[in-house]
Amino acid sequence: MSLHNDRPSDDWMDAHIEAYVDGALSPNDQARFEAALHADPTWQDEVKHARSIRAYLRSQTPPHPPADLTDAILKRVCVSAPPQKKK
Repeated sequence: MSLHNDRPSDDWMDAHIEAYVDGALSPNDQARFEAALHADPTWQDEVKHARSIRAYLRSQTPPHPPADLTDAILKRVCVSAPPQKKK
């Protein structure tokens, strides 16, 4: 398949949309993705949707873990870990 002459499959576009929104595609993949975007309004809508989801998620306050979370995890690890043999 040539890089710019053939339209990428929907599977390829779907697999690369997040990287496109993040600006993480290689120059060749970005050009391929953008060529498909210009040819298909459906993918333009998908990119707008992905960007709006990303913006919404970035606007949210991350949850704060309970203060005793680290201690609780360490207790569980220590209890379930087999005893080590002394050399």
